[in-house]
Amino acid sequence: MKYRSGLIPLVVIVAATSIGCSDPLSAPASARSEAPATRSSKDRYEVAAQDMAPYGALLKAHEQGEQRALRFKVDVVRNRLWVLGLKHVYVYDITAKHLIRRVALPNGSTAGFVCSPDLALDRSGAAFISSNVESKLWKIDAEDFGIQAQEITLRAGANRDIGFGALTFVEDGVLYALTAHEGSLWRIDLTTLRANEVALSERLLNTCILTAPVQRTQSGFPILCATAGKQFRQIAIAPDFTSGHVANKKCPS
Repeated sequence: MKYRSGLIPLVVIVAATSIGCSDPLSAPASARSEAPATRSSKDRYEVAAQDMAPYGALLKAHEQGEQRALRFKVDVVRNRLWVLGLKHVYVYDITAKHLIRRVALPNGSTAGFVCSPDLALDRSGAAFISSNVESKLWKIDAEDFGIQAQEITLRAGANRDIGFGALTFVEDGVLYALTAHEGSLWRIDLTTLRANEVALSERLLNTCILTAPVQRTQSGFPILCATAGKQFRQIAIAPDFTSGHVANKKCPS
């Protein structure tokens, strides 16, 4: 993936706390036990932003030895830390405190004036990387770390030139994505590689973080949470999945 130098904001997007110094790739003991032990089988398989503090030392070591992290996710089932960099994706074993694999991203382009590409994990442990320029994903297998490109067909607005700046899976395995610049929401079917736009009650401009808590609406449909700086919004997905109501509320814990 080819990035234009100086344009991508080199920040950790989803970190909740500052990261402290430690020995290279030395995470605190809590990183090896607390996250998997305190989350029930009904909880999500990724660690939420507010639970990221135990992994700060590992991220600090990554930045000292490799490059700045754009995004990161924790796979609590397999005890792995996934870090998205400018040209590679890095996979760390949290317990052993070492790099398992560095996966090179294929050639591509990105915009530096919108949300950075994102990283999301499915229940199999596979990682999905977005492009913030094109409607495209890259999938990295959890077993052999092979990478493949996935072109996403937009069922509505096919002539729009969009890329995805935020990704999140809901409990049933469906992937949702926010566009990097226009604030629209899309529901992606990874079986058919087609995406349907979810008509929002208001656009989510400059919103680079999308999460899916376990909580659902009273009708049993997903709630998504969007974050733009210090502004928090909830998106209640309608039963037919074609629309979503945006409210100024914090994400449920």
